[in-house]
Amino acid sequence: MTFGIGLPLVRNWTETGKRRARKEGRSFGLPDASNPAEGAELTKNLIFNAV
Repeated sequence: MTFGIGLPLVRNWTETGKRRARKEGRSFGLPDASNPAEGAELTKNLIFNAV
């Protein structure tokens, strides 16, 4: 059995969210990946909580 990790799309499609993405240099719909360690830790906790 294998588990894959997919990046979620940003759901903040408000004008404020769009402006923030442009200001941070991200394309529309891409998540903020400025802290990958935090994302990895969250993923690890969610997977173990689900299993």
